Amino acid sequence: MNRPFSNNFKKGFLIALYEYLIITLPIGLYVFIEASHKSNWHFLYSTPEWSIATIFLSFISLSKFVADLGKDGRKFDGPILGIFGLFNLIIIVSAAMNANMSLEKESITLIIFRIFIFSISTIVFFVLVTGIRLIKK
Repeated sequence: MNRPFSNNFKKGFLIALYEYLIITLPIGLYVFIEASHKSNWHFLYSTPEWSIATIFLSFISLSKFVADLGKDGRKFDGPILGIFGLFNLIIIVSAAMNANMSLEKESITLIIFRIFIFSISTIVFFVLVTGIRLIKK
């Protein structure tokens, strides 16, 4: 019987999940406490703090990928790393602009875009942090 996931993938995914929680739980806890204090549960998903979490995830995912890649002494194609970097830069700038615009005037479009880029940065985080464990082996 074939196993759907290798042990390396499972281990890498659990490490990525642990690191993801270290990054996002403090922000999530803060948002929860503030929403509870304000008795405004809409605040849980409408706050610009999720843009800050997006910036953290995007920056840390690429930096961990490059750092872990360098530990092994393996070479990775420069242009591909450049594309990863450019993609993460676009996410970071978009998240910063979203947070800034949300502080001035919140809209449903900004909230939807914030959720979208947070989701994208989450996927990229798991792909890069889990993927480096698969590349190293």
